[in-house]
Order: sequence, then structure tokens, then C-alpha cells
Amino acid sequence: NEAAAGVESVALARNSEKSSAEVGGAESAKTERDQWRVMTPKQIIRRMARALRRAKMRDVQELLRARVPIVKFFDPYSGFHVDLCVNNKLAAHNTMLVRRYMEFDERVRLLALLIKLWAKRRAINEPYRGTLSSYAFVLLVVHFCQLAGVLPCLQRLDRSGYPTDAPPSHLVDGWNVYFCTSAQPPPPAHRPPLRLLASPPTEASLGELLLAFFHYFAFVFRYEQHVVSIRTGAPLAAADKRW
Repeated sequence: NEAAAGVESVALARNSEKSSAEVGGAESAKTERDQWRVMTPKQIIRRMARALRRAKMRDVQELLRARVPIVKFFDPYSGFHVDLCVNNKLAAHNTMLVRRYMEFDERVRLLALLIKLWAKRRAINEPYRGTLSSYAFVLLVVHFCQLAGVLPCLQRLDRSGYPTDAPPSHLVDGWNVYFCTSAQPPPPAHRPPLRLLASPPTEASLGELLLAFFHYFAFVFRYEQHVVSIRTGAPLAAADKRW
């Protein structure tokens, strides 16, 4: 009986130590999560940058003065250049919208890649240096393709893919992020495309689209009067936006 009692005492002590360790680990994890919750985006960016450097990521840069603070780095394992931001929910929806446009027509995806490569080679794709971001160049491509009749305006289609002047609403942080996700929405019939292409929109080659893109933004688009808008599928008046 004494031996059994001794074994039971040892087991209880070990269980107590294990429980204490588990509680301590849980408390530590909770404290760390709480610390992340109260940190500002800039503080989180700095912390992520330190972790990325420890993980042997290359060219780690903290862009804390950007409108949305980010950390940029190069992943030597995948070969990808990566931008990371914090708590930017609208950006996630914008990314899904751009992805939907790229899936709609392979020529659009290739045109966007060409324009992004062109901008990168000329070092005009860094907003913190006073130029446009890669995302902004993609929006220019989508805007051009909408006007040329290559793409519909997904934010002006209903859930079935038909044109509407009263699209559905999906609010995130007060902004309507709705866009049509139907498998293959038809081109919008309520807004005829501009004559930007010599060929029909469905037959234009990638080379023709590339030349027409540069022609449109060099000679057609009125920078002092208009604002690019892929939400409406047409340029907006700068005066209406008070720009």
C-alpha cells in the first residue's frame, strides 16, 4: 500500500507539472497574440522584417512611409519578390477582382505582364519614389481592355452576368466590393467600346493590344480631364472627383 501510494504521489506530481507547463504555454501564446493585437501596423511590419531576415530572406525592406506600410523581400527558395501588408481587407477583395479579369481572357493576363515588365525595366513602378505601383499598371490594362471591348465591367453586371445600372452590394469597411463572379459573363451591351483596335475585340492579337494600349494613353486619354475607373468601365471626370 505504501509503494502504491508513493507511485500515485509521483504520478500526481508529474501531472501537476505537466498541467502547469501547458497552462504556462497557453498563457505565453495568449500574451503573444495580445501583443500582436495592440501593435500598430508599422510595429508589426518591423517585427515581420526581423523574422524574415532571420529566415534568410533577401533584400528585406520596410516601407513604413507608404500609404499602406509594407515589407518587401525576395524569397530565394521560390524566386518570388513579395510585398506583405497588415490588415488590408480591401486589398484582398481587389486582388480577387483583378484575378477574375485575368482569368476572363488570356490576352489580358499577358498584356498585364508585358506592361509590368516594361514599367519595371524603366524603374517607374515604385509609388514611394513618385511613380505608379504595379497594381496601378494592371488597372490601366483593365481600363483599356474595357474600353476596347475585350473585357466587360464586372462591377456593372448582376450575379447572373447581365448588365445592370443597380449592381448588388457587398460592403467591406464601408466600401462596396461587389463584382460579378459568374463563369463567363457576356460583354456589356449598354456601353459600346471605343474604336481603339483595327481588328474586332475578340480577334485582336496581343501585339495589336499592346500598341493600342500605348496609343490610348499617349494620345487619347485626357490626363487633365479624366480619371481611370474600372468600376464604371469608363473614364470619370476629374472635376467630379474634385481632383
